[in-house]
Amino acid sequence: MPTLGAAVTRRFVQLVTGIVEQRALLLDTIAESTAFAGTDSSNVTQVRRIIRDVRITLNDVFYPLLEELYLTMDETSHHTDYCVVQVGLATDGVSLPLGFHIYAPDPPGPRCA
Repeated sequence: MPTLGAAVTRRFVQLVTGIVEQRALLLDTIAESTAFAGTDSSNVTQVRRIIRDVRITLNDVFYPLLEELYLTMDETSHHTDYCVVQVGLATDGVSLPLGFHIYAPDPPGPRCA
């Protein structure tokens, strides 16, 4: 994680936690996360303040994180039932799942790997 002040780090972690927990990018939905402990309206206001925080920039926060990430991708077939593509974060010799997509296999002929 980039070196940031305590308040900026807390705000960034709250925002990311809300997005990941709620699996959404809508302000009202992010505010429903357990990362925010106020009333519904104050939580939405807090999310808006975090998004407008000039200390949370692409250059200072997001780009350094992207430079250190290693992603994995795995495709698995379950014969004719379904196929799964999973994206994970490589860390400490394992891949932590970040997301997946399930889809129908191809019609008869070549199958997914």
